[in-house]
Amino acid sequence: MTRQDAETPTEYLHRAAQQWPNLSAPLATLGAAYGPVRYGGGVSEGQADQAEQSATLILQGTPAEDPVSSDHSTIQ
Repeated sequence: MTRQDAETPTEYLHRAAQQWPNLSAPLATLGAAYGPVRYGGGVSEGQADQAEQSATLILQGTPAEDPVSSDHSTIQ
């Protein structure tokens, strides 16, 4: 799944969570860590560890799961 041109990282993660609801928690954890790291600030060692664990779960879970069909025009 690729990010759309005008889509923010938060919007992208929200859309991914709609397609793969079983990964919504790790996507939210990863998203919470991404903003401060990318745009200034930082995360604690514990938050970084959680983000890494979430990324591993996402990478392991996405290929094995079929995405849920959704109409992207309803994403807010």
